[in-house]
Amino acid sequence: MATKETKKAKPAAAALSKKTGYHGKHVIIRPYISEKSQRLFSDNQYSFLVTPDANKVLVREEVERTHGVHVKAVTITKIKMKTKRYRGKPTSFKPKKKATVKLAPGDKLDIT
Repeated sequence: MATKETKKAKPAAAALSKKTGYHGKHVIIRPYISEKSQRLFSDNQYSFLVTPDANKVLVREEVERTHGVHVKAVTITKIKMKTKRYRGKPTSFKPKKKATVKLAPGDKLDIT
């Protein structure tokens, strides 16, 4: 007798995206704090370091889900690899990806 193959149920992922079906881990690594990003707090904009495969849709969904706020716009920029000197030897730092999130008026995040 031939047996039917049963489909395995997908595990519930913490970072499951409705639009893209993203099953990976969290997209946001940590908040990105610099002088410029602190200046943007007054404009209701917040910066985060994100994974290299992140896109605007994934960042928007994760911020809205984890912080319970409404995101108005997302901007993603790449930070190039830098070479600096450490104890006289050149050392390179990995490239990074940064997402700046603009929230709707009235919404706030406590990042500091």
